[in-house]
Amino acid sequence: MLVWVDDRPQLEACFAALTPANDMALAAFRPRRTFPGLCAACGQVTDFLVTAGEPEGDWRNLLEGMICACGTNGRTRMAIQAWRQVRQELQPQNSLIFERVTQFYSLLVAEDPSLIGCEFLGPDKISGQTYDFHGVPVRHEDMLAMSSPSDSLDLIMHFDVLEHVPDHKAALRECFRTLRPGGVSLFTLPFYEDIGKSVIRSRLVNGEIEHLLPQAFHGNPVGDGALVFFEPSWDLLDSIRETGFKLQIGIAHDVSGGIVSNGCPFPIGHMWPVIFKLTKPL
Repeated sequence: MLVWVDDRPQLEACFAALTPANDMALAAFRPRRTFPGLCAACGQVTDFLVTAGEPEGDWRNLLEGMICACGTNGRTRMAIQAWRQVRQELQPQNSLIFERVTQFYSLLVAEDPSLIGCEFLGPDKISGQTYDFHGVPVRHEDMLAMSSPSDSLDLIMHFDVLEHVPDHKAALRECFRTLRPGGVSLFTLPFYEDIGKSVIRSRLVNGEIEHLLPQAFHGNPVGDGALVFFEPSWDLLDSIRETGFKLQIGIAHDVSGGIVSNGCPFPIGHMWPVIFKLTKPL
């Protein structure tokens, strides 16, 4: 189930309504190594691998876990469902995703061979140019300085990328610039509903990274780790609207499909499976 809402009160109402079923699902999943279900990505009955590889004794991140044999986890299955909906509605001809060397990209491009994949390969690279990455030709794009002309793209996608961009507001503006009127930006990121306001951990000042809090890193398919610049919360919604986008937020929950909250026992780290759909007005 993927439901789209327009604002914070509606989304919070969804969270409240889903909490009892979500708590029961977490209790059922946590002690298991695998759990049977139906994968919305590949359409196969499967045994989801519950753990995402956390050390013994740690809590299990079930949003990154619940892994199907096709390689998808709870978060990416939600993203695929949302992408399929957007493709059906928008019929995009010119789509760009900030992903190129992952199994997830391979799944998407198998459905849409015209999908353009890219990665951020480093500050010394030129947006729009192709570079060799372990034998794979990879297009480099910087979300702060994209090579695409204004009003040229139908669809821009990035999944758990925006928190690693030094200036997320500037990145939103750049996506707005490059999308055609009516175009859509579809993305996920870790959204911490209980912290209230986004936390800026690091920032770029005069070309140098300034760390305001201890450095935090997430996995990076083209590097040793991606620095977390901010931890998003509710004020992100205001930043999106201030850019000029029409905002819709998708909330997914499907126990048999292996899509539940991340299961973090600490409120400040809890995340629901949410996805953001931004439309540039006509």
